[in-house]
Amino acid sequence: MTEELAKSVFDKCFKRSYNVQFLFNTDIKELRQMMKGKKKTEKPILLLIWPEMFMSQYSQEFQNVLRNYNDMFDVFYCRKQSDVADLLNTGIMPKELVHMYIVDTK
Repeated sequence: MTEELAKSVFDKCFKRSYNVQFLFNTDIKELRQMMKGKKKTEKPILLLIWPEMFMSQYSQEFQNVLRNYNDMFDVFYCRKQSDVADLLNTGIMPKELVHMYIVDTK
């Protein structure tokens, strides 16, 4: 099997899905660019901050809820408060509770 052959038969072998929905975006660099106005967004940002050990247990529940809001918000997830502590005051709530922030960059 050569690369040329693989490229030529790929579409016949695999059905592509162009309608992939992600639960949330985990790219903190992109979040920073949006919050500082370096990258434009049409929707407000919904930021969830919660340790990964908790989120892994409740991700199915978040998926059911956030599915209704993906058209309204750019949803981001951050697993460490320290990653965004310079952008938001994240030390108010205990880490056992999910922190939810809505940021309108406009």
